[in-house]
Amino acid sequence: MNNIAKNDKNMARLFFAIDLAQNTKDYLEKIQRQHHFLGHPISPHNFHITLKFLGYLPQDRIEELIDAITIPQIQPFQIQLSSLAYYPKAQIGCIEPNEGSAQLLELRNRILNNLATKKFPFKKDKNNYRPHVSLYRQCTPNTDLSTRYKFVAEVRSFSLMQSLFNDKGVYYHTIEEWPIYQPSLKEKILGKS
Repeated sequence: MNNIAKNDKNMARLFFAIDLAQNTKDYLEKIQRQHHFLGHPISPHNFHITLKFLGYLPQDRIEELIDAITIPQIQPFQIQLSSLAYYPKAQIGCIEPNEGSAQLLELRNRILNNLATKKFPFKKDKNNYRPHVSLYRQCTPNTDLSTRYKFVAEVRSFSLMQSLFNDKGVYYHTIEEWPIYQPSLKEKILGKS
C-alpha cells in the first residue's frame, strides 16, 4: 500500500503474532549484541514471532476482526530458539526455532481458518511460513551463522498487534490477546489448567 495509507489515521497496519515474554526479549537482545549481522538492530521491545501479516485494515473493522478469532484449543507448548538465519531478499537477520515450529504452524492455520470461516479477506503468502524472530533489518551477515543457541520459551497466548510509527521509528502495540487453550470445567476442578 502507498505512503498515503501509512499516514491515514483511519487505517491500521496489523498482524497476528506471539508477543514474547520479557525474559525472552532480554535473552535475544544479548544475542543481538553479539553482532552476527551488520545493519539496523530491531528494538528488543518489538521482538515477536509473526503468525500472519494482514497489512492495512480500516480502523472500524478491527472489532470485526477480533470477533472472528476463537481460542484454538492447542495445549501450551515450548519453542527452542536456536538457529541464526539470514533472509537475503528481505535483508533480515533472525533466529529461528528448531522446536515448536509445527505447533506455530498449527496455530497460524487455525487463525487463517477463523478468518476464512468469517469470510475475512487476507492475502495469500508468496512463500512458505518460516517462524522466526527478526533481530536486524536492512542487514548482511557479519560472521558465520552456525552458532547454535538453546533458549526455551513458553507459548501460552497469541496477539493481534499493530505497527505504529513515531519520530523514533516503528513500535508494535498489542490490541488484543487470546490464550491458545481454554481448560474445561473438569480440568479446572481437577487442577489441570
